Amino acid sequence: MVAYRLVQVVTLLALLWKLPFFVDAAKAYIELPIYQDFFSPLLSAAAVVIGTYILVCVAIGFNLACKKDRLRATTAWVPVVGLSILCVHQGSYNDMTFTTAWWAMLWSAWFASRIDESDTQLIDRGARLSRSILSVILLGGAAGKWTAEYWSGQVLYEIYFVDRDFWIYNLIRESFSPDTVRDIATWYSRHVIIVETIVGLTLWAMPSRIAAAVGLAVYASIAIFSNYYLFSVLLSLIALAAVGFLVPQHTPLPDAAAEPNRPNASLSRA
Repeated sequence: MVAYRLVQVVTLLALLWKLPFFVDAAKAYIELPIYQDFFSPLLSAAAVVIGTYILVCVAIGFNLACKKDRLRATTAWVPVVGLSILCVHQGSYNDMTFTTAWWAMLWSAWFASRIDESDTQLIDRGARLSRSILSVILLGGAAGKWTAEYWSGQVLYEIYFVDRDFWIYNLIRESFSPDTVRDIATWYSRHVIIVETIVGLTLWAMPSRIAAAVGLAVYASIAIFSNYYLFSVLLSLIALAAVGFLVPQHTPLPDAAAEPNRPNASLSRA
């Protein structure tokens, strides 16, 4: 239950982190509607994107308060359905906040349906699934960056280093010449590509607690060194990574497995 509630609470925090931007975006979406043939009228309506966002937040809050296992196992799928709509709606499909929250809520729905105090291996299986999800997401990000433009640093240079008003980029521009800033952007970009690739390829196979620490460090650093608003995207993934810290270092053997060894142990002592 600690693992389940951790992912639920932090994902809800991620969605609420988005709230100030979402309110402004919703107002603009209502005042300046955009119609595209690719999206159906339902998936273009402002009421749908706003209502679904509220539904997802309320559903997560309900799941946190719910104390009945069967009911929780059913209602845990409501945020998944709501986030699926947000992932294909015209007003929110391009926002990674809802994509990463979808993965976290999909994990939660699977986990909620299997919570059983007698299942001593569930937390271990849940942690393995969470780090597999994190590996896939990192590899997806890395695959998109294996281009000449990213490897040269040009993309991140133009996005962050030229005029981004953020503490680390302001400090770099104040401390170094323009040519040096361009070189820093190149090596920073290559570092990002290599780290995402290596961690994406190996995170799923790491021991639980090491994977949790590495995943948490990698995902948190993306927001810390890019944009604090990105925590709306990354908090869900940070919560999935943190599940690994809850895996016991030594899982006790079930009583049924330990019982046959007792006579042998007594004979050995005799």
